[in-house]
Amino acid sequence: PDLLELLKAAKISTNLDESNEENLSPKKKKKTADNKKSKAESVNKLMDSITKGETEIPKEYLQFNRKFPLHVLKQLKKSGKSPEDFFRIGEPSRDAIIVISDIQNFSKIVRAAYSEDLNEAMFTYYRKAQELIFAHGGILDKFIGDSVLAVFNYPLRDQKTYLRAVKFASELILAGQQIMSSLQYNIDEKIETGTRVGIAAGEIWTLNIGLDEIDVTFVGDKINLAARLESNCLVNGILMSNIMQRKIAEIDADLFQMMKAEKTILQRKDVKGQDTDIITWQVPPDRVMALAGQGA
Repeated sequence: PDLLELLKAAKISTNLDESNEENLSPKKKKKTADNKKSKAESVNKLMDSITKGETEIPKEYLQFNRKFPLHVLKQLKKSGKSPEDFFRIGEPSRDAIIVISDIQNFSKIVRAAYSEDLNEAMFTYYRKAQELIFAHGGILDKFIGDSVLAVFNYPLRDQKTYLRAVKFASELILAGQQIMSSLQYNIDEKIETGTRVGIAAGEIWTLNIGLDEIDVTFVGDKINLAARLESNCLVNGILMSNIMQRKIAEIDADLFQMMKAEKTILQRKDVKGQDTDIITWQVPPDRVMALAGQGA
């Protein structure tokens, strides 16, 4: 393996082996900190061990690190299960949360912006999106142009994830505003832009589309629904499915009231791939900004 791959493997393994100090008492935390070697030393030693063939890091961890937050990889390692079993490849997950975003008028921005400025802006946007997804416990399925597809409440389930998914969506919209506003300074044309986000909750199926390594992705009607919600959403707003809003109302009634989501019915003709009209809940832009400004 080349040096970069070794560095990545060593970093991942060191992070996975670090103890979770959040649940330790102050006395134990101090003892742990006093006895703990620096991360740089640990990485260097592990790299040397990997180079000598004394330690083997499963290559799939390098792939997983691009999509999954650290706490999920820690649970994978702790479980002792194979990745296929842990991620339930080929099986349904009934309580998944799908978040899809899109930037308004992105094609116009592409035509108007200098390539260097556009590359820098989108690099910043992609990195920020991944950072926010992981910070709120989600999974980065993929980037599709300017769109972000993230999955929450999988493979580990937690009711609070419904709240975190909405929080992520609001912070992604805010990040998009800031990054696109900076890009606008270098464009002569005035282009109205912003981010639309659709969120659906329900069953999805997990697939492995990798050849030589596991590459997790997802399929299911709820992904299509999230995409239709996004396309019908107000700019800088969040459009949720009925199931999603019900979960939020049950888990945190105060938050749901603060969001001031308005019930709307999407006609069947506006939701391609759906057989009936769809009940949705629109979170208006001003409430999204209020939500983004709240603490985690």
